[in-house]
Formats: sequence, structure tokens, C-alpha cells
Amino acid sequence: MSGGYSVATGGLPYFGRAMAALLSGDGWQAQYLETRGWRPDAALRALTHARRAAVLYQLGGQIGWGSRPHLLALTVRTPMVMHWTGTDVLYARRAARRGRAVTRLQRNITHWAGAPWLAEELRSAGVAATWQPHSAIAAPAAVPSFPERFTILAYLRPGREQFYGAGSILQAAAALPEARILVAGTERLAGAPSNVRCLGWVQDMAAVYADSHVLLRLAAHDGLAFMVQEALAYGRHAVWNHSLPGVFDVRSTEQAIAQLHRLRDNQAAGRLAPNETGAQHVRERFNPARIRAELRSALARVIEARR
Repeated sequence: MSGGYSVATGGLPYFGRAMAALLSGDGWQAQYLETRGWRPDAALRALTHARRAAVLYQLGGQIGWGSRPHLLALTVRTPMVMHWTGTDVLYARRAARRGRAVTRLQRNITHWAGAPWLAEELRSAGVAATWQPHSAIAAPAAVPSFPERFTILAYLRPGREQFYGAGSILQAAAALPEARILVAGTERLAGAPSNVRCLGWVQDMAAVYADSHVLLRLAAHDGLAFMVQEALAYGRHAVWNHSLPGVFDVRSTEQAIAQLHRLRDNQAAGRLAPNETGAQHVRERFNPARIRAELRSALARVIEARR
């Protein structure tokens, strides 16, 4: 193919489809492997496309026996890249501890990590991964102004609220009763005071970012979270338990609440400015054009090395 390659993306549906859209164009053809529960007709179409592609690009890692990457590795000879995103690393380490890891998936494919610390964590699962950024963040044309009331934004995945930091959110809500807490994802948070509003699934987050001052995210385990980067792109502050330019790196709920108090005090005094450091870093490092170019270059190297 002149100027590009054919890529079959798989794994996490939301990110796999978004990555196919990002990579396509300029001679590149990327298509998500739509298996829809491995129904025979859908699975056959996906398998045919996987065999014709120059590379299989999995968003989200799996190394266990019987996993979809394992089945693909058994049925196609196409080179595979596995991009680890966050919680998938925990499952891989558990599979390795239980003796259910597939050596072929651990050692005979290319592994990328979406965050530097994930690459380090994967070593205990017998996986050697390199950090390859994959977050393509579409920043707004201009940073929106802050709302009048001090507002904290958070995310809780339905069914896994405690893992994503529900306790910290409840403590922050109690410690800052004058603040408004917006929680995307879940529709209900047990024990939440009146200043907490659960938004459920939000299709378009732009207005929600604009309606907040700071993102609070204290998950038990995390990758390079899209939501953190998106909040920064909107000039919002972020209190997170990982380090990134423009982020307040905290290691406990107490530290997080202390930082939220400082931000609230600055906002009340009229001194809280948009987070220009974070916004600039995301615009420069994670803009879609740069991420697309880097991923295409890295995928091309995998393809040519196999040839």
C-alpha cells in the first residue's frame, strides 16, 4: 500500500474504534475488529480482516489462556502489538501468578505501555513493554472561564465505585460543604451529601469540564488517564495520585483535601487562574497530530521488522 498500511485494531471497543479513526487516512487504513460477542458472522468477518491486515493493534492488554488475543495468535500470523492502558496490567499480573499466562503473548509480540509506570509494573507479569503515548486529546480552541461556585469534578465507574475512589470523594464533599461535586459515570453514590451530584454516563464532557475548577482522581490503580489529560486541556486543575506537568501529585486523601482547600481559598479570593501549565503540556505532547504520527511510525517499524 502506497504511503501506509492496513491496521486491525482490537481490544477495548471505545478506544479501539477511536484509534482506528485516528490512524486512518494518508494511505493508512485502520478498522476495528467488531466481534459483537463472537457471533459467528461477526467473528468470521473480524478474522478475515485480521488476516489481511499488516498488523493487529490491541488497545488493552491480555495474556491469559483463552483470551481473544490468545485466540487471534493461534489463528493468524499477523504481527501483533498490545498497548496496555491501566487496570489490564493488574489482570495480567494475576494471570501470571496463577500460571495462566501464555508465553507466546508475553514474549513473542510487541508490548507498549500507555504510561511509564505501567511498563515497570508489567515486568512482574513477564512482559517487557516500552512507553508509547497513545492519548490523542482534542483541546478546545480557547480555555473556558471558571464557574462562579467552586466545583470539583470526579469520575466513578458504575459497579467499581470504591476502586475509583468513592471514599475520597465522600470525604472531600464533607470537608468542603460549600463546594459542588460533580461525579461522572455512576448514577448514584451511597451516603453522598447534598453537594454531590451524580451525572451518570456523559456523552459530551466539554460542558462538564467547563463547569468545574478541578478534577479529583484517586483510583486504586491508574494508567495515564484520559480524563486527567482532558481536564488539563480545558485549563482545569487536577489533583491526582500520579505525576504530570500541571497536576497536583498527592499520595493520600488527606493531601488531596488539603490541596482542594488551597484551590478553594484562591478561588474565593479571586486568585485562581486557569491551569496554563497543564493545558500547554497536553496541547504540545498529546495533540492528535503528534500522537498519530508517532503511532504510525512505531507501527510501521513493527511491520517492517516482521517482513
